[in-house]
Amino acid sequence: MTPENLLSSTAKQKVVETLYKYKQPVHIRRIITLSGLLPRSIQLALKALCEAELVIKKQERTIQYFLNKNHKSYDFISQIYKTKIENEIENRVKNYLNLSSSISFIEDAKKLVRSIKSMQ
Repeated sequence: MTPENLLSSTAKQKVVETLYKYKQPVHIRRIITLSGLLPRSIQLALKALCEAELVIKKQERTIQYFLNKNHKSYDFISQIYKTKIENEIENRVKNYLNLSSSISFIEDAKKLVRSIKSMQ
C-alpha cells in the first residue's frame, strides 16, 4: 500500500496523527475522542492500517494501538505530521502575538480615554 493509500481517508489521517502525536500505545476510545469521528469510522481505519502493518495492535489488559516505526512509509508519514505540528505551533504563536498586540492596543485606548476624561 502506498503512503497516499495509507492516508486515503479522514479517519486514517486522524488515527495516524493521533498515534504520531502520542508516541505510545493509545486506546481506541482515546482515538475516537480526539478525532471527533464516529467510532465505526475509526474501527475501520484501524483495521485497514493494521492490515497494512503501519499500525500495530497490542493486547494486554486492553487493546491499544501504536505506529510501526519499522514500516517502509513511516519516515514519509512522520515528516508529514512533523511539518503539520510545526505549522500548528507557528500559527498558535502568531495568534498569541496578534492577541497580545490587540490587548496592548486596548490598554492604550483605555489610557487615552482616561486622559481625555481627566481633561474635562
